[in-house]
Amino acid sequence: MKRSVVIIAVIIVVVAVAGAVVLFSKQGSAPLQIPENQPAGGGGGAISYGSVPSGDEIDIQTSQGAVRVNNFYKNLSGVDSGTSAVVLREGPGYVLWYYRAYSSFEVALSQGAGPSDEKTAVDNLLKILGVDSSSLCKLKVSVTIPYDRGEERASRPLSFCPKSIQ
Repeated sequence: MKRSVVIIAVIIVVVAVAGAVVLFSKQGSAPLQIPENQPAGGGGGAISYGSVPSGDEIDIQTSQGAVRVNNFYKNLSGVDSGTSAVVLREGPGYVLWYYRAYSSFEVALSQGAGPSDEKTAVDNLLKILGVDSSSLCKLKVSVTIPYDRGEERASRPLSFCPKSIQ
């Protein structure tokens, strides 16, 4: 029971912090290119998120040009309507986010997550997007980890990406 409460609390904190990061971030980027308008989840209103692509692949605009990725909107784990963020996957020790307004991804590690959790999370992001590590480095991807105390999170680029790309 205590473990469930802790997990739920961590998820709530991650969502709150992610929302604050999006609201107070001063970074801008080109918006996600949407080839077709269709309700998320393929209709039926399962997820209220506005217009999303329906094809198998989508292009995400970056400073280095478009990066073609798998259409991750087809298999979302959740949506935070307040921040326009979507959850690509939740796993033990991490949550994978996409922030549509900023065309950016976040690997949010939980308190106590270790290097193997980060590797699993990044491997899952690579699989979800259907890209290799060099293409992933062209995208805006940050790894966030909780500070020792409080709800604030520290952010850093992926360890295998040159810092000039991120």
